[in-house]
Amino acid sequence: MIRFYFHPTPNPAKIALFLEETGLAYEVVPVDTSRGEQHTPEFRAINPNGKVPAIVDTDGPGGRETRVFDSGAILLYLAEKTGQLLGSPDNRGELLSWLFYIASGLGPFSGQAVHFQRAAPEKLPYAINRYRREAERHYGVLDKHLEGRSFIVGTSFTIVDISAWGWIDRAKFVLPGSDDPLASFRNIKRWFQSIDERPAVDKARKVGSDHLFKKEVDEETRRALFPSNCVGLVARGIDDYCQRWEKMMSKFALYVPLQAKPGMEKQVADFLRSAVPLVDAEAGTISWFAIQEGPSSFAIFDTFNDEAGRDAHLNGKVAAALMEKVKAGDMFTKTPEIHKLEILADKLPK
Repeated sequence: MIRFYFHPTPNPAKIALFLEETGLAYEVVPVDTSRGEQHTPEFRAINPNGKVPAIVDTDGPGGRETRVFDSGAILLYLAEKTGQLLGSPDNRGELLSWLFYIASGLGPFSGQAVHFQRAAPEKLPYAINRYRREAERHYGVLDKHLEGRSFIVGTSFTIVDISAWGWIDRAKFVLPGSDDPLASFRNIKRWFQSIDERPAVDKARKVGSDHLFKKEVDEETRRALFPSNCVGLVARGIDDYCQRWEKMMSKFALYVPLQAKPGMEKQVADFLRSAVPLVDAEAGTISWFAIQEGPSSFAIFDTFNDEAGRDAHLNGKVAAALMEKVKAGDMFTKTPEIHKLEILADKLPK
């Protein structure tokens, strides 16, 4: 039995298609990545990288349970386990080459193109151009290769076709702006249409449809999907705040967003680290930490047991030191605003 950890996104879709094509027995385990379920200790024990898809083969080598993560690795593992969809042994080199071409090129560049065009908080022209053009270039390489071919490798349907199908299926998100994003890639379009007509594709699209996955894109979703944007610079009294903030008992806090001037990011980070002794010298703080929310965006959280303690710190040493830096005018683009919070969960990273 294969336990299949799934979310309805391109890479898990590949594994769904393989399982439906081969008829291998499997059990779907939903992982709602928008709710952060990929970061739980239980799932991290299966994939330390906190990504889907992942599988556990309950009858792995030697009869032992075997975990496998990353879609390319899973496809290769299952193909070798079942002896299916590997193509001819004579084409082994081609199969591996194109499989890894998709895993290291077409897939990642497609994902980044989608991110910077649809999900990034700032529309950065350089990033959008860079990743979209690279996605288009990878499409072009594959399109040229498919000239006169029905399949990517050899003369039969293989795991390489499955791997490419997973991302080409999302071409409208990778290459937005046209009703027909594959119009410029006629060979890919022909190939994709033939793959999409396979009976197993319809079954694969229905995998997980009985589970209600979160669709709202809110702060919880952004924190869960892009945890690398939530980088702790200074922490006191709290461990791994991105996952364990809920253990804090206080409900009062100060929140100070900071915007560093271009080129001053390191100086701001160093200043925040140097503020720890100042906080330690003040009474009443439960925990104090600073995070980097973006390339030049930072924030301070100072949490307290009661409202009086919070308000007292508005004129504390950290606030005074911060204002001195502001007056110097060499680190921040604007005067930081100090916000008083009564419900900590409204602002703390999830």
